[in-house]
Amino acid sequence: NSILSKKRRILTSSEWEMRWGATYFRNAHVHNENLIRSKDLPVLEIDESPLTFPFINERNITALWTGNVVHGDVESLGKMHLVVSHCDKPLHWLNGYIEGHQFETITIFSKCGNEVEGAPDGAIVETLDNVGRCDHTYANWMSKMPKTTHENRYDPILFIKDNNYRSDTWALWTIDDMRRIVSGNGFACGESVLPPPGEIGYENVSISIYHDYPKLRTFHNEGYSREKDRDETSEFKSKYKNLGEFWDELELFPIQRPFIPVCYGGIFMTTRYQIEKQFNTWEKLVDVLARSDIIEEGHFV
Repeated sequence: NSILSKKRRILTSSEWEMRWGATYFRNAHVHNENLIRSKDLPVLEIDESPLTFPFINERNITALWTGNVVHGDVESLGKMHLVVSHCDKPLHWLNGYIEGHQFETITIFSKCGNEVEGAPDGAIVETLDNVGRCDHTYANWMSKMPKTTHENRYDPILFIKDNNYRSDTWALWTIDDMRRIVSGNGFACGESVLPPPGEIGYENVSISIYHDYPKLRTFHNEGYSREKDRDETSEFKSKYKNLGEFWDELELFPIQRPFIPVCYGGIFMTTRYQIEKQFNTWEKLVDVLARSDIIEEGHFV
């Protein structure tokens, strides 16, 4: 099994609420005869305008359900880049995770004023204001990404936090897995929805990356603190009633309905091409996520 995993534990309600949206990126960019074209799929309705699913490079229904790609085209990808959002955790574990893979650039954004321990060789460390957590870090990098060229438009970018604590609960895809998936879908979530190998009672069970859009719109969070001695939450609550109101006011992106793909855990891979297609989105997110450190808007994102 190519998935990295550890023993599963029970999720708290606050852990369920950590999100990074996959919808921004999940349009395939590699076009070949194996793609399911939008004309082959049912028409959905968005704001009373017909819209079809984007390209989906997968005919295996199990893989489609879990956000996997069986047959990718990694040869179509360019040079890899790594973006790390750092607060206070050593990065020794990250060296093991990326071992055997070459990154053209490694950029670590340090946000909490702490020394970066265990940084990978060749990494550049930059400082950012301690606002918006990893979501702000990623949006900031995307908003400043130079215009793509023909040579680099399919460069994969791996966005990752300074910790992998959620891997105690959920299996992580390997980098090879994510490269395969991103070569087909344009986006790969670092956190798998598959049960860890050998887990008793879940051998044939898997949740899906797809969520019910009307229900997801009602999501809200009254408070979150993963490390109570560190996290200040007095400014957590946003002005928004729920995620749907947040989406509507910011007009961030068209929402795929009735089922929308979601990525959990703050670790994912996408390409320059996918980022550039939503370029105006990132400046909006940088602004809204700069309100404070631990904020509800980050969980919406």
